[in-house]
Amino acid sequence: MLNVKDLDINDVWLLTEGHCLRDQILNLCETKRQKEKLSKFQYKTGSLETIIKIMKRQGGLTILPTLAAMDLKSEEKQFLREFNSPKPKREISIIIKKGFYKLKLIECLKEEIIINLPEEI
Repeated sequence: MLNVKDLDINDVWLLTEGHCLRDQILNLCETKRQKEKLSKFQYKTGSLETIIKIMKRQGGLTILPTLAAMDLKSEEKQFLREFNSPKPKREISIIIKKGFYKLKLIECLKEEIIINLPEEI
């Protein structure tokens, strides 16, 4: 099990600036206020798949959403570690403008998303 406080952001492979998962990891590691202290070396990609491939060859550490981790091969999953409680979570929201007249469409979308989520989530 991992403790968030034990992570050094300079050891974590991150996605490109502007990617929401990157921002969430920086917030998780409380580095927003310490951005200038980030490593001089930066690799930029918008793809978790690319980061996973680099890690397989180069080693390192990244934080994956559960859905991305589920697609790993069983021999790759042995390297996964979970966070101690309370575990970090991401929330997905559907936001609509007041008076949006296609509310039924949004409700159907919401139901489809929930129905198709894996049981683990």
